[in-house]
Amino acid sequence: MWQACSVNWVSTVLPVSPMYADPHSQYTTPVSRIVSRILAKQNIRTIHMPPRKLGKFVPQVPREVPVPAPPHLPDDLDPDSMEKIGEDAPVRIAFLLTLNGRALRQVRRLLKALFHTRHFFFIHVDARQDYLFRELLPLEHMKLLKDPWGNVSARSSAVSPSPFSNIRLSRKRFSTIWGGASLLRTLLESMRQLLHSPWPWDYVVNLSESDFPVKTDAQLVSFLTANRGKSFVKSHGRDAQRFVQKQGLDKTFVECDLHMWRAGERQLPQGIAVDGGSDWVALARPFVAYVASGGDDPESPLSDTLVRGLKSLFRHTLLPAESFFHTVLRNSRYCHSYVDNNLHVTNWRRRLGCRCQYRHVVDWCGCSPNDFRMDDWPRLQASCP
Repeated sequence: MWQACSVNWVSTVLPVSPMYADPHSQYTTPVSRIVSRILAKQNIRTIHMPPRKLGKFVPQVPREVPVPAPPHLPDDLDPDSMEKIGEDAPVRIAFLLTLNGRALRQVRRLLKALFHTRHFFFIHVDARQDYLFRELLPLEHMKLLKDPWGNVSARSSAVSPSPFSNIRLSRKRFSTIWGGASLLRTLLESMRQLLHSPWPWDYVVNLSESDFPVKTDAQLVSFLTANRGKSFVKSHGRDAQRFVQKQGLDKTFVECDLHMWRAGERQLPQGIAVDGGSDWVALARPFVAYVASGGDDPESPLSDTLVRGLKSLFRHTLLPAESFFHTVLRNSRYCHSYVDNNLHVTNWRRRLGCRCQYRHVVDWCGCSPNDFRMDDWPRLQASCP
């Protein structure tokens, strides 16, 4: 019951506190439930403020550019163009994998389909998934060898990995939940580690174990090379005010005890064009350096008032990863690099994925994409002209 609640909606009932019961057990005692509720209420009281003091959640965020027109695909951007521009070298991609669960074979299949010596793979495994982390850790000790025919193969090596090895697992792991601020924190921290690494990557593309490429590596590299410097995010494509209400951006949420709690109403900063849609993105390195290194320290030379203010706002926002990068991109000096396309094909069936049969006991409901079946094969073929 707890797993279902944490995946499909935000429950108002807290699980057992790990201090008083086994967190993996589905049975709880009355005492543990009471203690967990008391701790959660204390946490919410320290964060939530009455509406008259809601200024903490309405930071004064200055825009760096005028409010732009609704995003659109630039006229000079040809998605089908696979030709290189001038003598530019092909881009190198850092695939950021945020993994959860135990689907080890699925992860290996994804890595095998994406692997290339010029790309980089940074893997974050949920802090609760020790089995998956332990099984993927040997990938850091793989040595690439060539057979007599020139084919690249991976074999385990007993020596320590090279500092330029293209597979790394993050040692700083977080427990992420659906709709939680912890997912945005995980993405930003992983991007900071990528920036501090010696890898000369040009793009960050975040993926999960449920993704699989439908185009070849050569097509993806040629497309990103032809549009170097652009950042690809998918917008909601509807009225902005309706999106704010549907997404719950006008409400304050608090992540506590692996749940998101709705604490009250709030007002969004004036003058900021709020945007969002999908949390799957493909971001150029200059923008990643800007948004990840903005930092919370105002004394830092890399600190930026816009990024710092929006980080404070989205720290108490439901589904922040689906809006944070879009909003920063549209309101910063990188607004010219905005492209309304996240290079993903998602199977949305609203009648199946947006049901909320427990609306009376949850704080918020969300939608989930559906698996691709054989009936959806024509749609996949249409994405590969």
